[in-house]
Amino acid sequence: MRPLLPVLSAAATLLALASPAALGQVTLTPSIAFSTHDEPVDGLGDSFNPSFPGLIRTQSSRTDRAMQEFPLASLSTQVVTGASISGKVHVNNAFDNGPRTFDFFLYAGNGQADLGDHQIPGFYVGSGSYHPPTDSSFTFTFGVAAELETILATGASHVGLKVVGTSNPNFPNILSASDAKLQVQTSGAVPVWTDLGLGLAGTHGVPPLGGTGVVTSVAPLTMNMMNGLPGATAFLITGPTAVNAPFFGGTLVPFPQFILPTIVPNDGAILLTVTTPPAVPAGVPIHVQYWIQDPAAPQGLAASNAVVVTTQ
Repeated sequence: MRPLLPVLSAAATLLALASPAALGQVTLTPSIAFSTHDEPVDGLGDSFNPSFPGLIRTQSSRTDRAMQEFPLASLSTQVVTGASISGKVHVNNAFDNGPRTFDFFLYAGNGQADLGDHQIPGFYVGSGSYHPPTDSSFTFTFGVAAELETILATGASHVGLKVVGTSNPNFPNILSASDAKLQVQTSGAVPVWTDLGLGLAGTHGVPPLGGTGVVTSVAPLTMNMMNGLPGATAFLITGPTAVNAPFFGGTLVPFPQFILPTIVPNDGAILLTVTTPPAVPAGVPIHVQYWIQDPAAPQGLAASNAVVVTTQ
């Protein structure tokens, strides 16, 4: 196992991994749509907009962000080979307050309307704009394969789309639920990662950790952690056995044979691609967990769920 550490420290990019299988396409629609309201503006969701679940609004005194969440259960045994998300934003009242601009983000969702989704870190996937009253709507389509694969690897039950107004003033707009589609191209794959749980919540809840790929000496695998505290130091801990020891108010799952520190990026996500060294034989379990410095955690450290994968 010792050669694994330099390989981990050299890892960089996210790869989509597929085993030979028939290709298919899945079209997903939102299971829930909602809008969160922030007033006075401090970047945190304060309430919901029950009458306008798709409301997007930006003013100096208040903001509203629209969210949709798509269920991922049908993709649980698949590898994403391509994906796009599409939909429409339309006016609710065609005030001429100049060109209206928007940013679009994907995030790991849970199929529920949560005020915390207002500020949850996400992956930027694109922008759009229009200018009422000349324009009454605009459509958007963004390629999201890499972002979706990353979110799937965390074990999230849903992928969320969040739309944020970036011009000010910008009101009122509606993100249409009836026009929303997430189209995913897939190939079949055998899951080899097991979620052991035992995470510890921090600022953004329990940081979800997952992985994709088959652990062999000729193919890379990817580990993905989301919702860490941006700018904090995170420690990737790996080992061949589980100790499940009490640790800083939570449970340290892996025996800490290797520890790799890193800084959490601004989007709260850490992507790490690893190739197993040839010296590692088949049948070796690898237990993995992240611990992240976070003042919101009970004793200053949050923890991801732990996962275990076995070399092939």
